[in-house]
This record gives sequence, C-alpha cells and structure tokens, in this order.
Amino acid sequence: MQTGVANPFPDLADPPNLERIDELTVSMDGFTSRMFLFVPVHARRRLMIFQQGHFLDLASSNGDGTVRFFLERRYPVLVVHMPLYGLNTGPFPGNGYHDPMFTLESPTLSPFKYFLEPIVRAVSYAQQVLRSRRVDMIGISGAVGRPRWRRPSTRASG
Repeated sequence: MQTGVANPFPDLADPPNLERIDELTVSMDGFTSRMFLFVPVHARRRLMIFQQGHFLDLASSNGDGTVRFFLERRYPVLVVHMPLYGLNTGPFPGNGYHDPMFTLESPTLSPFKYFLEPIVRAVSYAQQVLRSRRVDMIGISGAVGRPRWRRPSTRASG
C-alpha cells in the first residue's frame, strides 16, 4: 500500500474534493491487482467501490463522471478493474482477455479468487484506515460484448 500517489487516470483530471489517493497492490500466484482508493476531504464513513469491468480507462463507461459524483459528495471511492485489465497483470499474455484464467481451476483453486480476494483485502484496508461502516459496489457488467440474459416481456400480447 502506498499513500498519496499520483492520479493514475488521465481521463479523471483534477478529481474534486480530493485529500489523497492510496494505491493498494495485491499479488497472488503471478497475478497483480492494482486498486486506487480516492479519499476526499472529510470523508464519509461509507465506501463506494467502482468496478470498471472490461474497460481500460474510466471515460469509456462514464466512470470518470461516477467517481467525480461520489467524491463531490465526500464518499471515498475504490476504483478496481477485473483481472488482466487496467493496470492489473498476470501470467497470461496480452489484451486483458481473462478466460484463460479458468484453465487454472482445480479441486483446490478457484480462479474467482483473483476477481474477489483483492477487493476483499482493499475493503479491509478501507475499514481500518477510514473506519468505513458501510460498503457499496457499483460499476460495469462483466458481460460487456457478450450475450446477455434478457427478462421475458410481461406484457400480454394480442
């Protein structure tokens, strides 16, 4: 963990009401997750997690606007990306495609740990440092670019 790092997102220039940015790095089995905790001045005790999904930057999904929205209201915001996206790295080559991770599955290993464990560790950090009492998560679906389930219409035909 590093406190007071430079803003890693050029598309989020001059975040409002910002006291500092903490970088949290979690390394496991060749995967490295880098998450960034934007801490506003006089932070509320409610943490907002913004999951950027499959995008490499924030602006592509209006993530920059989402982070600004919460910082303006004094909510600390933890910005996270899926494994192999953004600044995250791992043992598989190229472009952030993470399906090869599931070749690692075994009776003693679930690849979902690389999606969830870094966030759990970051929440624990935020609860210790900011004394957050509530945690909410928002963000982009993991189904970007893939077929999505659609609720059948409930309207009667005829």
